[in-house]
Amino acid sequence: ELAKERGRYSTFEGSLWDQDILPIDTYNNLMDWKKNGIILVKNEVTYLKPVLLHDVPEIEVFAGKIGRTSVEMTYELTVNGKLYATGVSKLVCFDFNKQETVPVYAEMLEGFSKLKTK
Repeated sequence: ELAKERGRYSTFEGSLWDQDILPIDTYNNLMDWKKNGIILVKNEVTYLKPVLLHDVPEIEVFAGKIGRTSVEMTYELTVNGKLYATGVSKLVCFDFNKQETVPVYAEMLEGFSKLKTK
């Protein structure tokens, strides 16, 4: 919604974007992915209508169920306010060094608390 209202984000001189460092790269530097890994165990999409070449789809992400070791995200894809597809993904927190599931990370819980629920 903000992007529609305010337009494209400008790059500030000296910012990470200006240095060709993308946000995911920054996040990768903060996390030890061998210890604090995530496994996508389920990804489901229900297509209701075809999205055509010149359509401008919008995808909204919602917080789903939060378990002890997993989180779900749900999605709605709309075109001009009409629902075209829904989806759900389940992510499991995993310690690759120990080869076992671990409780949901505090960082994930914090991020999920900022998402709307459905």
